[in-house]
Amino acid sequence: PSVGALLFEGGQRLECLIIEATASGLVADLGEKGMTLSRLKEVEKECEWLEKEINGQRSQFNIGNVLRLRREDGKPPLSQQVKEALESHEWGVVHFAGHSYYDTGSKNGYVFFPGAVPGSIEKVDVTRFAGWLRRATFTYFSSCDAGAGPFIFSLASQRVSNILGFRWEIKDLLGSAFAQEFYKHLFQTRSLEKAFLKARQQMYEQYPKDRIWAAPILIKQLSDS
Repeated sequence: PSVGALLFEGGQRLECLIIEATASGLVADLGEKGMTLSRLKEVEKECEWLEKEINGQRSQFNIGNVLRLRREDGKPPLSQQVKEALESHEWGVVHFAGHSYYDTGSKNGYVFFPGAVPGSIEKVDVTRFAGWLRRATFTYFSSCDAGAGPFIFSLASQRVSNILGFRWEIKDLLGSAFAQEFYKHLFQTRSLEKAFLKARQQMYEQYPKDRIWAAPILIKQLSDS
């Protein structure tokens, strides 16, 4: 087991970026009739919990900056904030919570951000998003959409290292529950692999009639092992 490029050791401070992308509504320029993004009710709670959880570990770990980005009036569009943060800084953990979409026909995927105007949606294609993540050690992709699996593999094909995501559509509530289990065990075990395994075991015990325990996938590039 590894800690994913020394997430907790070696004197390097653990810098964490939390992206709260609560975009919902119609995306008119996707598909023949457009695509409607449902409201993800657990995203805000998930990001708020994670921010508190990481800050609560400061006494035990060498934790540096913990930045939570979301749409706020008077600030630049969320996508711009995310791009600037990712490209100007090295992050140990990047947690993205929001919608994704992958078109198997065109083999192109997108993540969605709330636009500058309330109710508007901005999409960012997978190649561009992967470029933003070049300086991230570990990316947790908390997207419950049916296209999340192909999107994750597309990120991996572009050498984004250490990615955790889901292979198929899952319930929003269960996705948030898995995230909490994973991060709790990550700080306990200091290992991506052990935390991933223990979170799956916990989900299997708590939800034996649901396939949530089998949906998560952890991808590590060989060069990062």
